[in-house]
Amino acid sequence: MRFCGDVDWGDDDQDQRLNQERFAAGVECGFVRLTSSASAYEAVQRAFYLARTESRPIMFSGARGTFRANHLTTARNTTRSTELMTNQPKYPNPHAIETAADLVARSEHPVIIVGRGALRSGAGEIVTKLADRIGALIATSVMAMNWPHGAGEYHVGVSGLFSTRVAMELFQDADVVIAAGASLNRRDPCGRLPVPERRVHHIDVNDQVIMGDGRSASCYVQSDARLGLELLDQLLEGRSGSQNWLSNC
Repeated sequence: MRFCGDVDWGDDDQDQRLNQERFAAGVECGFVRLTSSASAYEAVQRAFYLARTESRPIMFSGARGTFRANHLTTARNTTRSTELMTNQPKYPNPHAIETAADLVARSEHPVIIVGRGALRSGAGEIVTKLADRIGALIATSVMAMNWPHGAGEYHVGVSGLFSTRVAMELFQDADVVIAAGASLNRRDPCGRLPVPERRVHHIDVNDQVIMGDGRSASCYVQSDARLGLELLDQLLEGRSGSQNWLSNC
């Protein structure tokens, strides 16, 4: 959370006057305004709540006049937001994962793309386990560069504008893309999906994400990345999955 002082309300001639809420929206930052000193504690609680639940910066704005009253000097017993909110990981819809498992089981050239969401959820071990099971290449977003560690010889590095030429050529043959905790935006070649037959299984904690080409994934699962990949791996266990990627080239 970032505190940003504001000019006194009603002083329209103040040359430092700025619409801070518009500025916060322009940089995709949350915004909480302190309207009176009496509501200061509630406003601060809301700011920390938004920062924790939305995982983004929050601008806390207050005019100078609101900090001159005695309300702000009165001590209160408060509870930390970490004690109030456990932030349990979101569990995937089993039916959606079953649909994804059917797609992956029929694939020959699968690719797993992991982003910052997968890194934060601690999905490194299950990423490498699933890749070994289905014979998939592993790639990352720029935000998860050089992760997961020890992923093996089929880790091709970054997927997107910073990909190597070899990785880009391999991606052209992908028939299934499993994206976990990655947005697949317009900077990612797999997000553009130039081949209609290619299928994308997308796992993300956010509401359904539109990919870089303006389309939605073939199968979208709103879920914690680690939990979604673990359930997918369980469903694929025992099925006749893909062979090693290079053996199919």
